[in-house]
Amino acid sequence: MKEQILRVMVLGAFLWLAAVGSAAAQQSSPSVPKFKNDAEKAAWIQANPAEYQRLSGTKGTTTPEFKTAAEKQAWVDAQNSRAKAAKQAEVSAVPNEPTFPVMKNSGNPAADAAEYDANKKAWYEAQEAALIQRKQASMAAEKSTSSTTK
Repeated sequence: MKEQILRVMVLGAFLWLAAVGSAAAQQSSPSVPKFKNDAEKAAWIQANPAEYQRLSGTKGTTTPEFKTAAEKQAWVDAQNSRAKAAKQAEVSAVPNEPTFPVMKNSGNPAADAAEYDANKKAWYEAQEAALIQRKQASMAAEKSTSSTTK
């Protein structure tokens, strides 16, 4: 008997939590208006741009109107190029240094790659030599400073 009462109480608590959770979820979800046609939807979007951006998740993005398919394709290509350039800038392993060698395209990929690798190796060696010289100069300056203070 006690076991049966306990089961009923647990089931009642579970159903109550489910009902409360469902009601909370319905209140927090955005209310998307229903439209009869595209003209009505366009008018609502025009009258409520902030709400439309909030509901659609398109905040900060704008897509222009296009007169031709070629115009639209040119815009899409430009967007893709910008996105690709941004991604390459993020992932680039090339140092952000104006003196770093640049890969040339002479039409001979093997020769271009060999020249680029040689230039890159020379650049790294020059950077390493300059670093060593700076460290030696710094150490010499420290030595002369410490010997004059004694």
